[in-house]
Amino acid sequence: SYPGREALAAKALEACHAARLAPAANGYTLNFQRAYPSSTSWESGDRRVDCYVTADGGNVINANVLP
Repeated sequence: SYPGREALAAKALEACHAARLAPAANGYTLNFQRAYPSSTSWESGDRRVDCYVTADGGNVINANVLP
């Protein structure tokens, strides 16, 4: 059954904090964003939790921040 939005958000945030970033990431103020299944997509078998970063203030990231 669907674990709930809060539980999935917490799991996604855990994945974000566990992600390793390249040294180039130190030159940016990054915000962790996350995406996770809705109850409807969960019923269809969606179990994907994604973590991605955005630059603070809408700045453009011009470097690869992943190792």
